[in-house]
Amino acid sequence: MHIVSSLRDCLFKMNEKISKSLIAAGFARVGQTHSHLFAPIFFTLVPLTLEQHLGLAHGEIISLIVISNALFGFAAPLYGWLADRW
Repeated sequence: MHIVSSLRDCLFKMNEKISKSLIAAGFARVGQTHSHLFAPIFFTLVPLTLEQHLGLAHGEIISLIVISNALFGFAAPLYGWLADRW
């Protein structure tokens, strides 16, 4: 009887870990999807607005886009590391 209860406890803990990992994977998928959906909108509409409102040249806008893409890429490993520890 003790073996059955310990096996049941072990399976319950495994199911709990699997559930938590599936939830985390779901959030990661949603975040990645939003990143891919909204980045093209951001990188096309925002430069047009900045050109009009701030009077920046197109070359300056392109350099800002490159910098923002680089910062997005450099921050990804940090946020991935934080997500693994959370």
